[in-house]
Amino acid sequence: MKIYTKTGDEGQTSLFTGKRVSKGHSLISIFGYLDELNSTVGQLCQSIKENDSVDFKNELKLLQNFQKHLFSMGSFYASEKQNSKHISNIDSWVASVESEIDRLTESLPELKHFILPGGSAPACHAHQARVQSRRVERDLVEYEQSLDAVENQNVIIYLHRISDYFFTLARYLNHELKVEELIWTSDAE
Repeated sequence: MKIYTKTGDEGQTSLFTGKRVSKGHSLISIFGYLDELNSTVGQLCQSIKENDSVDFKNELKLLQNFQKHLFSMGSFYASEKQNSKHISNIDSWVASVESEIDRLTESLPELKHFILPGGSAPACHAHQARVQSRRVERDLVEYEQSLDAVENQNVIIYLHRISDYFFTLARYLNHELKVEELIWTSDAE
């Protein structure tokens, strides 16, 4: 089977329903942003694996679940929200993310300052995933609002939670890898 189909050569693509839409359609942008985020999560996983001085098995398992969830969300929207089985467990996804944020936070020093993105390579990837999840969230909110109804608030909540998780994970990775957090101060030179 060939990877290229030539069906998109005219700037159109198909949703799972068979409907053809422009590749410039806002929904197709959301698929692209979900894919970018998923790829960044893959980079984050690899970056974590390369730091074998600390055991991050729990974090890696959760991140791989995120990757599956991101595909499921894309499938849900590609079916024009007609097949909700792809996201039927989203409430438990949100609860799981919240639990992990709480678990990681327990071992971190209290947050008293704004943190600049940076530190260890895995933390940098986590920060990149954070900003990408925020972008998907913003575009998804805009798309849902263009339909005059936010039908799938839990998808938006999930994206918001994983961005919080990525921030917390970045702090946790730096903490566990003994890399100092970069604190923002207003006295820029």
